[in-house]
Amino acid sequence: MVVRAACLIVALSLTACIPVPYTWFDKVQYDNMAPRLSYQGFSFDRPPNRLWYMRQSEESYTSVTLRRDFWVPSSTHTFYAVVQIGGIARQPESHEEFAALARNEEQHAEYQILKESYTQQLVTRQNQWCIRFESSYRIPDHPEVPDGELRMVLRGYRCLHPAWPERTLDFFYSERGLVDEIDPELWAEGEVFLQGVGIDVAPGTPAA
Repeated sequence: MVVRAACLIVALSLTACIPVPYTWFDKVQYDNMAPRLSYQGFSFDRPPNRLWYMRQSEESYTSVTLRRDFWVPSSTHTFYAVVQIGGIARQPESHEEFAALARNEEQHAEYQILKESYTQQLVTRQNQWCIRFESSYRIPDHPEVPDGELRMVLRGYRCLHPAWPERTLDFFYSERGLVDEIDPELWAEGEVFLQGVGIDVAPGTPAA
């Protein structure tokens, strides 16, 4: 049994990073992923290269986390992507109302997370109402660096799902690390992954 730190994510909120036990059999390597993976309400292309992997313990019908390894392992540097079904308080009547309901710039954890910036804009994906959001945070006194500071960025989309009036499809990537570990070149991989995400109204049936 091997123990690694995993982040539990609920509707774009980072709720906690806690030790989660898993065996090496839990890890799904890039070469063992299908070229395209389908779930309830969404599908996506396999990530851009062989440094990406999944854990079966972080995969369900409505939520998937994909992680990226680094050539030099680091206890502070992480990069992952998430695709999941989320929710909003009510069915919106306009794109602008959806944007207001979908706005989520707060992050919650057992340690302090300070927002530096948050932006969002109205966009469409497959003719569905979406927001494109970008946010950045400072994490002072993180357990891994009690006398230092980590940075975190999240970039992605939140779209109203056509199959369910109060559900969203949330897909984003996140990087966390020391200032000198943050690597914008990784964001290019994240953007490639985001472009491969599809909104599905049924298995194998993309939204219009």
